[in-house]
Amino acid sequence: MSTLGLAASRVRAAVPALLALLLIVVVAVTALGTTTGLVQHRVAAGAAVTLADAAAQSAAVRVTTHLAEDATAQDAAATGLFGDLFPQGTFTVHRSEVSLAVPMLAGGTAGPESTALFARLPDLADRVTITAGAWPASGSSAEAPPVAVQADAAASLGLGVGDVLTVGTAAIPVSFEVAALWRATDPTSPTWFADSAVTAGRAGGASGLFVVEQDLTVLPTQHFAVWTLSATPAAAGDQNRAAVLAGLRHLGERVDAAPGLTVSSSTTEGDLAGTLQRIDAAGRGATAIGITAIFIIGMLGIVALMQVSTVLVGSRREQTALLRARGLALGQHGVLVIAEGLLVTIPGSLIGLVATGVLVAAVTGSDPSGPASGAVPFALGVSVAGVVVLAVTVLSEPAGPGRSPRRSLATFAVSFGIIGAAAVLAIWQLHAQGSPVRAGGDGGADLVTATSPALALIAIAALGTMGFVVLAPLRAARAVRRGSVVSLLADSQLGSRATRYLVPILALAITIASAAFATGIATTWQNAQVQAQLIGTGPTVDIDLHSDATAPAATEPVNATRYAAIDGVRAAAAVVVSRVRLGSDSVPVVSIRPDAAETLLGDAGGEFAAALRTTSPSSVQLELPATATGVQASVSFGETPPAASFAVSIWASDADGSLARIPLAEPAGAAGPGSVYSGVLPAGTRPWRLVAVEAERSGPPDAAVPTLLVDRFAGTADGAASPLDPSMAVSLDIAAALPRSRAVIGSQGPAALPVVVTTALADRVGVSVGDPLAFGFGASGALLDAQVSAIVQSLPGSGSRLGIATDLAALNNATLQQGRSPVLAGNIWLDTDTPDTVSTTATTVATSTAVLSSHRTTTAAPILQPAMDAFWIAAAAAGLLALITFSAFIADDSRLRRTGIPVLRALGLSSAQLTRARARELLFVLVFALIAGAVAGIGATLIAVAPFVAAAVPGSGGYLSVVPALDPLPWLGFSTAVVAGALLVIGVALERLNGSGPEVRS
Repeated sequence: MSTLGLAASRVRAAVPALLALLLIVVVAVTALGTTTGLVQHRVAAGAAVTLADAAAQSAAVRVTTHLAEDATAQDAAATGLFGDLFPQGTFTVHRSEVSLAVPMLAGGTAGPESTALFARLPDLADRVTITAGAWPASGSSAEAPPVAVQADAAASLGLGVGDVLTVGTAAIPVSFEVAALWRATDPTSPTWFADSAVTAGRAGGASGLFVVEQDLTVLPTQHFAVWTLSATPAAAGDQNRAAVLAGLRHLGERVDAAPGLTVSSSTTEGDLAGTLQRIDAAGRGATAIGITAIFIIGMLGIVALMQVSTVLVGSRREQTALLRARGLALGQHGVLVIAEGLLVTIPGSLIGLVATGVLVAAVTGSDPSGPASGAVPFALGVSVAGVVVLAVTVLSEPAGPGRSPRRSLATFAVSFGIIGAAAVLAIWQLHAQGSPVRAGGDGGADLVTATSPALALIAIAALGTMGFVVLAPLRAARAVRRGSVVSLLADSQLGSRATRYLVPILALAITIASAAFATGIATTWQNAQVQAQLIGTGPTVDIDLHSDATAPAATEPVNATRYAAIDGVRAAAAVVVSRVRLGSDSVPVVSIRPDAAETLLGDAGGEFAAALRTTSPSSVQLELPATATGVQASVSFGETPPAASFAVSIWASDADGSLARIPLAEPAGAAGPGSVYSGVLPAGTRPWRLVAVEAERSGPPDAAVPTLLVDRFAGTADGAASPLDPSMAVSLDIAAALPRSRAVIGSQGPAALPVVVTTALADRVGVSVGDPLAFGFGASGALLDAQVSAIVQSLPGSGSRLGIATDLAALNNATLQQGRSPVLAGNIWLDTDTPDTVSTTATTVATSTAVLSSHRTTTAAPILQPAMDAFWIAAAAAGLLALITFSAFIADDSRLRRTGIPVLRALGLSSAQLTRARARELLFVLVFALIAGAVAGIGATLIAVAPFVAAAVPGSGGYLSVVPALDPLPWLGFSTAVVAGALLVIGVALERLNGSGPEVRS
């Protein structure tokens, strides 16, 4: 046969192996390219979704300054500045002019205390729905220019289209005619910046908005220019995000420095920077997770290439030997192998590129050319790796006929040792660094730590695979003693050829381990998100009403009842979520009634509620009937009337523990001894409890009248009084130098406030249960004496590892008893199954600026989910590559054993016995691979998953306690599919073996 004929025969003999090599290249390139393309596209889309889902104040920034005389020039200066600071297309800018509240003199049911907020919104008609009348208005008189009134404000004031209202002062009255009523089309839009005057018709006690067309300067009050910059999806993109963040950092100072822009002063509001930083951190976490998935595919691709290259060598060893005998030099042989490799890998890579483009385009709807071009580096890498592995394998194997390929245990041990050492170093760096993301703002993932889970997974799988070399000979020795021919044949083959099984076992083990890690990181991430929601937000929905944390002289409590009435809300309660000063730390504090915490947080809040109960007051204040609308009490100064006058009030708390100061009015006519004073209860969650009595003196103290006695408390409803405990009486010292005197009703126990602290805080300040603690509360910073009553791992709603909590009733008692400024609840916690719908409705209920937080507004899951899905893509690709590797191994091993079958038949073994022995052998290999893979997957999850999950929950601030977890069902489902594929391969091989029986001659 000619040399050319030998070469052709060489190719024909290797067609199955070459096709397997082609398939590996196609699968590897497609998996790598598709994984990268889908992650990149879906992460970018997730960034836009995260921005769109953020709360209004977290998706925009608002700049406010006094209105300049030349408003047009001022707006031009602002527009130019925004264009210089931010990339084009990253913001939409809405300009408005607003006024401070002006008194309402006449119109509708406006009372003497009614005020109105006016604004000039040029684009109002594009952003609202006109519910009555028309806007822009036409045909209005000059004496009463048109005004468009927010519909809720109009309803509360009894205004309708055509009504005339007058605002201003007696000296400067200004009249308007109501031309239209309106509601915001999308009250949650960042363009409104959650302005309650727009969403609910009321802000800061004033009604609004009243929108006019003309200049606001006709109103006798101050006027402001406001620019609301709403971020577009482009602001969250990788190409613009860093520039936008840089612009936001300098926005305030640039506004103040811009000529013709700032008048007197300016303010810059909004947490858009925090949202973009969260997106940036999530993107880096997604990149790190994606790298691990890609690394797994790449490593298993190399393992598959090694196995198929070995098959390729064995399938044409005779032809290669003849070519070498005819003078083919080693270098020429190498060139021939490389040429063959390129002829296979280049078409395979091209097919993989096309498949990548088609698959990514089918899933995302994008142009196929983008993902395909992005996968070119992978195609080149796989082609080069395929050629190199093939060349090294061919040139290192013996070329003589009948020679079996070398499987050096030392080679495997060294290779696995290198992988193990790399895994140890990568895992060490991962835990030392604490994250797979590089510290700093470069936005990149650390390649070493990002590959650590894959390295750990492969290293543990390799270590388990090496155990086969130990176990197989032991099994063979036991088979000799059992005496079964089938067992002896199968186990002796396993023992004598143990090193040949290492590659297929490793491939299958990596596949099973990849699925285990994919399940582990997904399960742990889901659990961490629940924990982040609990600690970061608290309940399903948190409404921050921007309280200043301490009550002014007279205030109504934050009202949870109106939120409880929202359709879909199961429970609602007012909560104190604030910060206190403890040494040099600013520590979050959460105060809520224990029963409310248990109801709102469910099982997740059980430990928290139990700890809160250790802080509950031992005695209950006077509780008013649930039907009571007012309160009264007898006030007595003794026989001698005081020279000074006194304002008497009662501090009461509703069922949520939210405080209100209720002024008590003197009875008509001259007040005598034991006069009955009365007050009206504000809106709140009934029943109310009377907590303390306070008297404030006007004038110097009177030594002749040292005390004031308040007793005979009663609730009132419809003019009827319901007396409370007659033994309850409060005596106030009114002769002291300080004009204000306060006393808590009833025995309230020790003055120190019992508190719950987190473990991290207890460790930081060195306290344990029973130890005293003092912290500064409120604007004054006056210390509040406290005592630790319980220690818990974390506090819901605190958003920090450090935290303090207490029963809101206990907090009320302590602040009032210690003479501190009483605490004002500023948050509403809601429990609902429909947080998105409830949040939208709550926006229209809040009558003050509110920041709504829920899982949707705070999570980065849309960015991270594609990276989590990448592990399943990697596992699926690994499964295909492992089955190809397993098939190639069985085919090659069957070829090598072909000459031994006649000998075994001559010794009396039947075809059925040979088939059973081969089945026993392969099934043992499969079971061993499954066990090794399970151990590797669980081990990698335990070792490496926590830092990756922490990186996948950006903004957690280190308060997460990540505990690795694994949901077995998805893993078992995937493993079942892999086992089914392997059994199919084994079945085909056994069928061929059984079918070859009759042709064998002894």
